[in-house]
Amino acid sequence: VWKQVNSITIAFGHGVSTTPLQTAVGCAALMNGGFLIEPTFLPRTAQQAMEVAKKVVSERTVEGMRYLYALNAEKGSGKSARVPGYRVGGKT
Repeated sequence: VWKQVNSITIAFGHGVSTTPLQTAVGCAALMNGGFLIEPTFLPRTAQQAMEVAKKVVSERTVEGMRYLYALNAEKGSGKSARVPGYRVGGKT
């Protein structure tokens, strides 16, 4: 049952559960230009993956989220994840 408190607490990440795979798929959509690509164990090319991809996030949102992930790794709780020579992002 969805309660009013769920609508409030979801805004800051409480009351929502995802599997590690769901989290990875969601983050990938934010990093790959906004395309949701369903995971599979079957091999496929990048072209085949894009044929089934769905655009779910605008480019403006993608740019904003990339910035925020990078900022977390530079100045936030993700600082320890920094690796010289790599672009790293983080989420608390």
